[in-house]
Amino acid sequence: KDCYMLLLTIVVYMVIYNVSLNLMFSTLFQFNLTNFKTLYSLSNLPALHHAAKILTVVLFSMAGVPPLVGFFAKVLIFTLLSDSSYFILFFLFFPLVFFGLYFYVQNIRFLNRSKPATVPTSHFIELRSSLLYYNTLTPTLFFLVFGMFYIEDLFLIVNWILI
Repeated sequence: KDCYMLLLTIVVYMVIYNVSLNLMFSTLFQFNLTNFKTLYSLSNLPALHHAAKILTVVLFSMAGVPPLVGFFAKVLIFTLLSDSSYFILFFLFFPLVFFGLYFYVQNIRFLNRSKPATVPTSHFIELRSSLLYYNTLTPTLFFLVFGMFYIEDLFLIVNWILI
């Protein structure tokens, strides 16, 4: 029973994480990435651009900041790990969450720095219009922000798929 609930929770966490990754990479693929060499290149994106705001929400969700759905997925895993016989994994994964949080916060810092971009944005950003991207953007962002209300539904769907 504990093992099945832990597996179910991990699958739900992976679904949430993959939804976040899908939105992050689909947002990044909307740009001409020829000048995008390292993660520091995110600082060339103007902070007021809508893509910077989308990437900020996605990175906060992946980092596990409390009002977003990524936080609740991590809390569910930690709750199950501390309540089950896999208590030793709790002490293994707890520090890893903080290392990941540092990585995501650094990327958010690059996105939202106050200094003007050194590379002109006209050379960096060539936004391609993608109907599929814009049709999936709103529901995915809605899920990342208000997904805490749909966690139980996601559990029921994943449980139905696994059985």
